[in-house]
Amino acid sequence: MSETISGKTEDVSLKKRGRKAVKENYFDVREETAVRKFLIAESSEEKNKIYNEFLRAPLDKMISSIIRRYKLYRKDMDFEEIHIDTHSFLMTKVDKFKPSKNKKAYSYFGTICKNYLMGQIIKDQKETNRKISYEDISSTIEERPDMIYRIDEDHLDTNLVI
Repeated sequence: MSETISGKTEDVSLKKRGRKAVKENYFDVREETAVRKFLIAESSEEKNKIYNEFLRAPLDKMISSIIRRYKLYRKDMDFEEIHIDTHSFLMTKVDKFKPSKNKKAYSYFGTICKNYLMGQIIKDQKETNRKISYEDISSTIEERPDMIYRIDEDHLDTNLVI
């Protein structure tokens, strides 16, 4: 089965359908090894070098992908702020990863990020529910006759008050 397109013959049965495969994963064996080296590094200079060279870009991409894929946006924060907040939280949890358990760092980091973002959204929602604005409920309260009072005199006699 072949077709002619602009003078060339192509075999349609050999063409792959769908999306092209990504040639290189952004968090692969090289990054997994870098995480292990990062964890055993003793000096902060060595950790910074490993982080900046091998881990910063993949972690940035992973966090961005998680925020977008699961739509984990927060009110009153733009994407960049959410990203930075999540990245800094993740870096506080990196030391808790245990390579001896034969788990992937990518899975661990992804779970940490997703749980953190979902927890922050739930916390924000609870805070919003706790703080009901007076303006939202004031019109109904002000119209109730049992909630209305009037002051007849504006002049107060201090002797009567004391």
